[in-house]
Amino acid sequence: MITIARLRRLGAATGGASAIEFALVAAFLILPLTLGVYVFGTALWSWMEVGNAARAGAQYVNVNGPSSYTTSGNSCGTPSNTFTCAIKSATSLGTNVTVSVGNAYCGCQSGTTYTTETFSPPCNVCNTIYTSNCCPAGQTPVTLAQVNASYTYTPIFSYLGFGPSNGFNLTAQATALLY
Repeated sequence: MITIARLRRLGAATGGASAIEFALVAAFLILPLTLGVYVFGTALWSWMEVGNAARAGAQYVNVNGPSSYTTSGNSCGTPSNTFTCAIKSATSLGTNVTVSVGNAYCGCQSGTTYTTETFSPPCNVCNTIYTSNCCPAGQTPVTLAQVNASYTYTPIFSYLGFGPSNGFNLTAQATALLY
């Protein structure tokens, strides 16, 4: 008899109902928030990796010269000093990241001031030999190339149709000083 009386009192009690309701509702609120933080974090990490790939490409072109890079036919065997190996070692995105190097262009630098020029390399200082397509006296001619990296980030969920279903294109650029 004592157990039946306890069960009746337990059935009539309402003291913990609001705590149980909160636990059920909070689970549905915290789960999307947690997934959103995860997706944002992985997208930010991927974007930083794309930036690392662009900077590694610019450094490789800077060290090895403008004619030293090619993005096709490279493998990371021995020796592992190719443009593709430099990109792969800088990022964990592997071959999914695309890196390209634009055409070289000229500029004139004077102290901390830089001016982009419209003429094509070779970049020279104006003198008696070079009178056109050159930097004014007192300015240093520099040749630069733009390194572009891109990667398509695909989130784990499409979030009920928000955002593109084929992913987001993440890009980064870096400038290589050639000579």
